[in-house]
Amino acid sequence: MLKNVLGLLDALRARGVKLYLASGTDQADVAAEAEALGYAGLFEGRIFGAVGDIKEFHNIVIGYGSLPLEILEQLVDKYIAEDQSS
Repeated sequence: MLKNVLGLLDALRARGVKLYLASGTDQADVAAEAEALGYAGLFEGRIFGAVGDIKEFHNIVIGYGSLPLEILEQLVDKYIAEDQSS
């Protein structure tokens, strides 16, 4: 991790910025690493990694073009829930 990044992330979160962690690494591994490093709480559950069919996930994330983050979060959450139930 870069020097002083946790301080910056804390400051952003304190100012009401919703933080997201996104990675091409498998979802479970990203979440476990964030937990192990002690910064998962900064993201309040908004930690995303590769799940299911990466091409389909890619289409969800960029296929709609520019979206408010709240809408993107809803689309990703829906995709994850559907992927886990199948």
